[in-house]
Amino acid sequence: PKFDKHVKRTLIYLAIATAVSYFINVGFGNFMVLMIVFYLINHFFLLKVIDRFQGHTWPKFQAWYAKWLERAVRRPVTVLLGTLVLFVLAIVLMVVRGKTPVFFPSGDPNFAYVYITMPIGTDQATTNDVTRKIEQRVAKAVEPNKDMVTSIISNVTKGVTDPTDEDQGDYENKGKVTVAFVEFGKRNGKDTKQVLTAIRNAVQGVPGVKIAVAQENAGPPVQKDISIEIIGDNLDTLVKTGNRLKSYLAKQNIAGIENLVADVQNDKPEIVFDIDRTKEDDYQIKVRALQDQRGNIDEMRNMKITYRDMGSGGMIRQVPISAFTDVRYTDTYSNIKRKQQRRVITLGSSVIKPYNPNEVNANILRAVANFDKPDDVIIRQGGGQEDQLEAVTFLGGALATSFGLI
Repeated sequence: PKFDKHVKRTLIYLAIATAVSYFINVGFGNFMVLMIVFYLINHFFLLKVIDRFQGHTWPKFQAWYAKWLERAVRRPVTVLLGTLVLFVLAIVLMVVRGKTPVFFPSGDPNFAYVYITMPIGTDQATTNDVTRKIEQRVAKAVEPNKDMVTSIISNVTKGVTDPTDEDQGDYENKGKVTVAFVEFGKRNGKDTKQVLTAIRNAVQGVPGVKIAVAQENAGPPVQKDISIEIIGDNLDTLVKTGNRLKSYLAKQNIAGIENLVADVQNDKPEIVFDIDRTKEDDYQIKVRALQDQRGNIDEMRNMKITYRDMGSGGMIRQVPISAFTDVRYTDTYSNIKRKQQRRVITLGSSVIKPYNPNEVNANILRAVANFDKPDDVIIRQGGGQEDQLEAVTFLGGALATSFGLI
């Protein structure tokens, strides 16, 4: 390339356009200067590179590719067997290195969630007090890295469940503390995973409170890393088996398990009014209590039932509920879940980083194999492992189909 008349004429036109652009806006003028620089680089340097690539490098590559393509067509069995050998060799090398792949790897957290669960029946004010104390612990934990934190927000009753969970109800016994981090480019090389670990260590040890710390789910919606399903027909047996299994796994000291929590609780407080039919005729009794009465057992016992006594000529009478009932304080189940028409309880937990969920679940599976369970109870792994098994099965079938088509 030479500095000929065509180049000079082009530069004159670009210079005029640049001058006019500066009168319009400084940004437009700078853009035109950049265009002039790019034009000169292209004319005196890139054209040589392009010509050399198109005239020498690319034809050589085409000839090399055609030669190997002809060899592959002449020896299809060798190529197919070589591909299979490389595939098996890659798996062997992965096993030898001891690196277990993660199905859905997670990056640095942009949010940290602290889920707080009090015993069922806890008053909302009490839950709020506990949430405030945990919020103070979280604020103290992130203090050394406060330049990475944009906000700390607490919720009680509303918005206290996992955003990806099916259950989005309101619970007076639950709270949540959310820590939002700054954008990745503004973290100055700091790792928010370390902050997440500091938060997890800071909120432990609160008596009577179940606490779980997790980051946002940035990938496709998946279930928890650890999900152990206990399936059977007798709910009492399932609850007892779940409690024994939880204690058994805790004694195994499997690293990486944050906190196994059952999705069905059997300690929900319940007040039962047993009607004494020897004192009361066979009437249908319906009671509607005001909101302020529902929190006071004495007012409930003293509520008067109005009825017409047909044995006394239709006279209207009023008697307190306590006159014909006995009050029992007991516990019941928080909910009942079924899967494939069988009752199921799920023990779920997240995996603490940097432990690998696949390795942790493999250790759990080996431990469960030695667990003494009732004969009518089935224990299996679900959650993320179930999703992974379905994906692997599909991909394996697709791979076999591809080989068959080839």
